[in-house]
Amino acid sequence: MEEPEEQDEGLVMAMPRRELFAVRGFQTRIELPVLDSLENEYWFATSSSLAQDIEAKEVQVGVVFLRQDQVLVDEQGTLLHATSVPPEAMSLGPCLRSLRDLARLGAERLVEMGAIGSVLRGYLNDDQLEECRPYVILVYEVRFGESTAAPPGMTWVDRRHLNDIPLDPVSIQVADAFTATASSAG
Repeated sequence: MEEPEEQDEGLVMAMPRRELFAVRGFQTRIELPVLDSLENEYWFATSSSLAQDIEAKEVQVGVVFLRQDQVLVDEQGTLLHATSVPPEAMSLGPCLRSLRDLARLGAERLVEMGAIGSVLRGYLNDDQLEECRPYVILVYEVRFGESTAAPPGMTWVDRRHLNDIPLDPVSIQVADAFTATASSAG
């Protein structure tokens, strides 16, 4: 006898779509109603149940790794590394702090090095892009020291040259914000 697929499916963080209808693409201007809704109205559900819910979206944490003027990109052209948020992440503290800490801890684990800092750069909500449609992705910039080595299959790329390499469709959405930051800083 086959077990229902949903039984093995883990829970992920969700939030109401209500505040997200006005958000299109990658937004670096943080709107308080969006953060307030996330902080006070999140819940956990299976991804499959959220896919059927027109009033909710799965919340993911996305990380862009920085080392001075470089960003970490993998062989598939992934700049924005995103993951689902399990209920256990909320043990780190209040919702928004937990999400920031989850981004930092996940980034540190991947590069096996302590981060210098982690900051929310914006969020991505794009119903036109199939890869993003089910999610709202909180995008964190996690900074590392200059001696941080790239993990296998990944490379540090100068931010000014991000437009010169092929990126996946989701990463393209956030790349301009990180390229613009490098141009204005340099």
